[in-house]
Amino acid sequence: MKKIRNKNIIITGSNGLLGNYFYKNFINNNNILRIHSNHKSDKFSYSYEEINLRIIKKFNPDYLIHFGSPTDKIKHKSYIYKKWLNNSKKLVNIFNKLERNNLFINIGSIKELMNENNFNKKNSNSELDLYSSYKFKFSKFLNSYKSIKMNYVNIYLLPIYGEEIHSGLIYDSCKAISKDQKFIIKSKDSKRCFLYLKDLLRGLTIIMQHKNKNINNLLISPNKFDTLQNLMKKQFKKYKKINKLIFKDKNIDKFSDMSEIYIKNYPILKMNYTKFEKGYSNVIESLR
Repeated sequence: MKKIRNKNIIITGSNGLLGNYFYKNFINNNNILRIHSNHKSDKFSYSYEEINLRIIKKFNPDYLIHFGSPTDKIKHKSYIYKKWLNNSKKLVNIFNKLERNNLFINIGSIKELMNENNFNKKNSNSELDLYSSYKFKFSKFLNSYKSIKMNYVNIYLLPIYGEEIHSGLIYDSCKAISKDQKFIIKSKDSKRCFLYLKDLLRGLTIIMQHKNKNINNLLISPNKFDTLQNLMKKQFKKYKKINKLIFKDKNIDKFSDMSEIYIKNYPILKMNYTKFEKGYSNVIESLR
């Protein structure tokens, strides 16, 4: 696959897991302007408060990839999500004023689509999922934006990120194995897919290379679906220490059977993902 070269790309959330990974992969062949919630660190990075039409127009972007968002680990801090939503809308308003053929890519989460019943506290006895709720609000805003001139796409990821990145189910469970600690798997029977950062990079590259194609509300998915329990059992034969892991079915992460989302008939971009077993092996080796 041909690489993206000689393009002007704006990346939000460049200090996060996704944004930082893509920044490192794009920076050598492209011009990158970063927008994040931290203070300005160099002449090519801006906070959401600093960024304006003049700066973006001068940069003349071909793409804006909106990775930035509050983490879903932040609880009960709605003001942080409200601020993020307003900043995201600000970027859309600015980007839409540019008179050129450019593409706004919003990186969303499958949780937006699977937790719609939890967006209204009146209809739920459980805790309101702020992360899914505000990501959903922004995706809805983008889809209903009036007088839109730019090309845009909402991408809903079906991921568990891992491999050699220090986060996610794979890394956390491998760390437990290496330290001989207990590990709790939530929703052991829920179906998951394993989409690695390298696969997501390939998927986004395809979208960026076909930015004139009218596509929206796209699911990026691997070809493999399985339960967490089955995936972990495959590792029992390979790493005996994994027997110390404890399966507990609390079902508190709101991921039910992921196949149900396909009923909604979203277009799907399937990737030939890096195998779960290979990712597990790489992390085990890196922790030794």
